[in-house]
Amino acid sequence: MSHSRAQILLSERLNEAIASLDSVPVARVTGRLVKVNGLMMQAVGCRFRLEQRCLVETAEGTMIEAQVVGFDHNVAYLMPIRRLGGAFRGCEGCSA
Repeated sequence: MSHSRAQILLSERLNEAIASLDSVPVARVTGRLVKVNGLMMQAVGCRFRLEQRCLVETAEGTMIEAQVVGFDHNVAYLMPIRRLGGAFRGCEGCSA
């Protein structure tokens, strides 16, 4: 087999492998809101990092982008990046 033919076969196999990654389910780490006070949201159930961005699902199924601004034991404090409408106690939150 020529060198260029081998490269073509390798490239085709690599492209097939990359395309197959689209069908692999991605793990989604979720927590939940336990309190909303003004703009401050409190979430538990995830291992957030300070300044990490995350998504909070609203009652309507839309996502609110938020940022972790602090912690207190197992509670992460989140501030929304945009308006907060639709968030409710028990909403799911996940890392972005």
